[in-house]
Amino acid sequence: MADAQEYSEICEFAIENGAKYVLMNPLSSFGRGSRSKQRLESPDEIMRKVEQNTHAYGNKIELVPIRFPNEDKPLSPCQAGNILYVFPNGNVSACAYISFAAENPGSQHSPQEFIIGNILEDDDVVSKVVDYSFDDYFTQGDNPKCNSCGLNSLCGKGCPAATITSGQKITGVDTGQCPIKNSSSAPPPNTEWICYPKQGT
Repeated sequence: MADAQEYSEICEFAIENGAKYVLMNPLSSFGRGSRSKQRLESPDEIMRKVEQNTHAYGNKIELVPIRFPNEDKPLSPCQAGNILYVFPNGNVSACAYISFAAENPGSQHSPQEFIIGNILEDDDVVSKVVDYSFDDYFTQGDNPKCNSCGLNSLCGKGCPAATITSGQKITGVDTGQCPIKNSSSAPPPNTEWICYPKQGT
């Protein structure tokens, strides 16, 4: 595991070589696999240190911290259906992460629920992809916690793949990122918030 200082060096290297952004995705436990995430994930305190160390580079390069600890921001919306994934067998998934999450032990969803069509078998696959809207099939955040939250109208509900991975239905709470998941009461609706950047979830 790299230490927090190394990410500052990565930012310096990126700036020196004309990169437009630094994507800090592999630190999160999500995407590590149900059997390996405890071994490979970075502790929250390390991720906070990375964010603190790299913050100063934000005026020179775009920093994209994926699923870093979140204490105060509403969640970004899911991009499923906008960034598609094609499997070797031709199946087109609304999101690779969701399809993989649905295969985890304890998943309440089937991977097939997120397949839009097949480029090898479906003559109308183009129209299926063009007409597809994730929101027509699934409703995120339809649960008592979200429905009673003062941030409900501002929140994009985060990553449904992470919700599925945690053993919930897609209507559940993205507990890995929800800033009030352990709060007994939500902040008032008129609280000013900076929305989470539209990052890869």
